[in-house]
Amino acid sequence: MVELEGRVRHLSGATTAREALVALGTRYLNLSSGTDPQLANAWLRMVELLSTEGAGDSDAAHRHFAEAAARLQSLHRSPLANPDLALQLASAITEQIRTIPDFSSRIPLINRVRRILLRYPQSIPHLHCLAQLLILSRDEEAALAIERRIASALRGHSPVDRFALARTLFHDAQQIQSSSNPALRAAEHEEAISLLDRLIDDEQTHVRYRLQRALSRVRHSDALLRLKKKSPALVEAEQGIAEIRQLLREDPRRSSLALTLADESYRYTSILVAAGERARGTPLLLESSSRMRQIRAANPQVLRYAITHADCLSNLAFVHRNSSDYSSDTRFQEEAIDILTAEQTRHPGNQQLQRELVQKHLSASVVRRFSRQYPEAAKHLDQAWLLLNPALRTKHQIEDHLNAADWFDVKASLESATAKSAAALSNRQIALQHLNSAQRLGYPFPLLLARKIYILSGTDNDFFNLRRYDEAIALNDKHLPEFENHLSLNPNHFES
Repeated sequence: MVELEGRVRHLSGATTAREALVALGTRYLNLSSGTDPQLANAWLRMVELLSTEGAGDSDAAHRHFAEAAARLQSLHRSPLANPDLALQLASAITEQIRTIPDFSSRIPLINRVRRILLRYPQSIPHLHCLAQLLILSRDEEAALAIERRIASALRGHSPVDRFALARTLFHDAQQIQSSSNPALRAAEHEEAISLLDRLIDDEQTHVRYRLQRALSRVRHSDALLRLKKKSPALVEAEQGIAEIRQLLREDPRRSSLALTLADESYRYTSILVAAGERARGTPLLLESSSRMRQIRAANPQVLRYAITHADCLSNLAFVHRNSSDYSSDTRFQEEAIDILTAEQTRHPGNQQLQRELVQKHLSASVVRRFSRQYPEAAKHLDQAWLLLNPALRTKHQIEDHLNAADWFDVKASLESATAKSAAALSNRQIALQHLNSAQRLGYPFPLLLARKIYILSGTDNDFFNLRRYDEAIALNDKHLPEFENHLSLNPNHFES
């Protein structure tokens, strides 16, 4: 059944048939026992299929991959252990990590996979798994180095090699920071698209090839726009979005395509906004929002769909904010908050939901401040604090410290806007303390760097407003070695 599913999985419109195969295959596996490697591999494949079909249900996907990892672990400890089995185990745990929203909770599993992979010679599949692990670890520089090793080894001519190379080039280009080398990003996406064109010429109904080409086109568009090639950039993005839409029309039951279309629609809209054509992007986001509303209605138990729907509305709000349309911004933000607040009754105590709500309230507070509605801005801050404070008092996880840093910074900005520089200064210093706590817990410094610079800049302004110039200089002197040390270790890091 796994083999049969593999033959139809990339055909358009195959979701109904795949669902039947997955259900029957899972039934057989649940009746099976033992530690045969082929049985373990079948479990891993079935788990991948279950997670693909229920793309929005991260809780179910986490359970499936955890079970697959447990079965593989029993083999890994046995005399049957070998590099292929180790790779299966590492892959199962890596996919399990993907379903965990909290970076803090990911760290033990990341370290476990790293130990497994480092025990064996690094073949191409091992390197692929390691690159994905580094991306999940937020170590983009190291992931980029490995992706380039893979690319140099994959200049083969078989369809498998060509598709692997196209995906590697795609990930490689994504790791190149967009401001530093758009020409290199564009060249790598162009090579990936060319490879995929040839693959699709041979297999025109292959969903995976077509989806990868669509994603590459939208990313290529962003690189072209940074090279000031507006017309070809917009054509490329339009073709990418049109292909994803077509795939969804061919297979409307494949929910993962709807999620992908929502994500790429926002990316395309951002490109249109940067190109000065915001009006063309808004209908696309409205369409995505409407589609996610329908998917939510059909799958009310799946939290991921509600969060994606709320994100669609937040993206609409942000597009309107860019044109200073604060009334529309506020309307969409409030609707996003209402959706997630209603989900709290279905998912009480869900940490991911609470953190999403904190961010939505902070965004709403910011836009209220922009429109000088200071009491309303303060109310949203109070709502965010009610959600955030219990987690800070009990869990001390990275994401909570990051949210706290954002909260104190937004609070400080509101105080600065109402001429309370002393209070603003105090809150920004607390925000810096929370960023330092997140760093001590293992959050990578490169990802904190932009936040730290932003908060330090606000702190400088507060010092200047209070005419405490010596303290401003002392604060910058204190933090400068941290940035210089990172730059010496990572000389190509653009932001540093």
